[in-house]
Amino acid sequence: MDKLIRGAAHFNRNADTRLQTELNRLSVEGQKPSTLLITCVDSRILPSIITNAPPGEMLTLRNVGNFVPSPEDSWVGGDTSVSATVLFGLEVLGIKHIVVMGHSECGGMTELYSRRNDFRSDALGTWLRNGRRALQRLVSRELVDEDLSDINRLSQLNVLNSLESLASYPEVRARLDQMQLTLHGWWFDIGAAKVLAYEPRADRFVRVEQAYESANSEVQTAQRPSTPTSAVRSSP
Repeated sequence: MDKLIRGAAHFNRNADTRLQTELNRLSVEGQKPSTLLITCVDSRILPSIITNAPPGEMLTLRNVGNFVPSPEDSWVGGDTSVSATVLFGLEVLGIKHIVVMGHSECGGMTELYSRRNDFRSDALGTWLRNGRRALQRLVSRELVDEDLSDINRLSQLNVLNSLESLASYPEVRARLDQMQLTLHGWWFDIGAAKVLAYEPRADRFVRVEQAYESANSEVQTAQRPSTPTSAVRSSP
């Protein structure tokens, strides 16, 4: 904690003038983020550094395991924080993109895997029940990669599962159908310090630049080169 206190004090003394100006502008004009990022609480995940996002660009929601409960589970489980954030982003802020980003060596996935036969009734066990479908997919051949451990493959499957849960929210589904919203599945490899994205045609996670280059090339083939291209959309 002492390091954080010293860091906050250093920020107070030495904040960049341009940053101060930008934050002052945002305090007056309000926020207009284009994207909601749903990721894990893991202390090694630094969304603004990973994406190089400036203040005001990205709404962020973090929870253990970057779960998105289904609409039914959200209400039954009594935790509506995810659904509330999604609705706030869509209806109040008008976001156009939602990214679900898992990561390697995830403690939440490790705990999910270890509790797979006994979720217990504590708060963590109740929350981890949102990963049951990802556990079920682990026994399939989906996303099989001999370079991935069971925990890391479970983490990637959980990203796909969270995207499917997102798409089942009526407000999300309506915007997807009207091409007003794009869903993205990302995965951060901590050891390699690389951001990957799910590539539906390859059915695997590849480096983010490769995934979007492929998607953009496909769109440009079907449209005029000057037409703006969209990002990878999930296919739940």
